[in-house]
Amino acid sequence: MLREQLVLIGLADIIGPPGELIEIEKIRKAADHVPPVRRGDPRRPLQREINERARFVRAISNALKYGSGAFIGGKLYSREMLERGEVAMRPIAGPPITRTLSSVHLSGRPATFVGELIRDLLIRFVCDVVQSGARDAEIIDTTQT
Repeated sequence: MLREQLVLIGLADIIGPPGELIEIEKIRKAADHVPPVRRGDPRRPLQREINERARFVRAISNALKYGSGAFIGGKLYSREMLERGEVAMRPIAGPPITRTLSSVHLSGRPATFVGELIRDLLIRFVCDVVQSGARDAEIIDTTQT
């Protein structure tokens, strides 16, 4: 549905001058000193996994605010913190690093009226958000099923 360019987000003291391009190689060298993040167990029940991920997202937000790191992500994820001036953002030099939001379905399962209605509403919502400027992204093909 959409493609957005990723940026470096963190405290200006850590990531450097806001708005100034940063080379990906400089980010890679800094990341070499950070221990890897452990992923959740795929066998866990869905609700526990969701709760664990929510705590992880809060932990990332707090780490950013208190200067414990930085991350590469979309502007929307940290929009409120960026607007309050709690964190800064730097575009990444070179070929764009992007993330794509897609609408998918199981190919072996027939489409239902409600499923198609929800899909259409989500696509319309995403398009409205991008066209309003609330999300800095590019709409891509929304006609494929």
